[in-house]
Amino acid sequence: MTKDYQEYLNHLFKGKEEEELTQKLFAEYSRWADEKPPSLESFLQYYNDFLWPNEGKILQMLKRKTATFGILRGGAFEEFIARVLQPLVTEVDYDFRRDQNILAWMGFLYDERRPKLERSFQRADLSFSKKVSLRIADEDFDVRIPKIVIECKTWVDKAQLRSISQEANDFRSIFPELTFYLATLSTNYKAIDERVIGRSIDRIFVLRSDADVGEMRAEVRHALEN
Repeated sequence: MTKDYQEYLNHLFKGKEEEELTQKLFAEYSRWADEKPPSLESFLQYYNDFLWPNEGKILQMLKRKTATFGILRGGAFEEFIARVLQPLVTEVDYDFRRDQNILAWMGFLYDERRPKLERSFQRADLSFSKKVSLRIADEDFDVRIPKIVIECKTWVDKAQLRSISQEANDFRSIFPELTFYLATLSTNYKAIDERVIGRSIDRIFVLRSDADVGEMRAEVRHALEN
């Protein structure tokens, strides 16, 4: 997903700006995106009341496959969470990143002359981190040390929960003090699945009201301050 949802919309609907459906989409998007911070109620008007009922018309106009609509929906939710949490950077000493590659594995490969440092990275939807410079095996490189990683999913089932839990474990193998959150609009799994599979996830926020959003923001802020 692009780092900027509006940039993605501009690219996706390029050449379709005069279409009535396009103008309606951007108007509905601006309604919640221009709020500071955006309310969940306004976002859901865009997500539930506009995007879903117009799925067929949007795909037909764009001549795209269903996967495009999934990105359109998922990107909107990620953008919403980002706009809710990004203002926290004015209150804490961390950088806020979107669509950020975070170090997920590090090791050495040896040859006859000198060890070679190998690294792999994994994408995080949203993260609060600090940039540090490291020197290992005579090699300098910059890496972001994440304090909090937030995965955004419009809905989560048992299989997705298992995958996200593994993602959290990958991050924790490098950054054991990391706090990992999952934000979603709905779930489709049993409580036992969350307890067993989601042990590596510090908390799952199921957002059904603006009170839920406020509770998420407060907990993220508390985690950043401690």
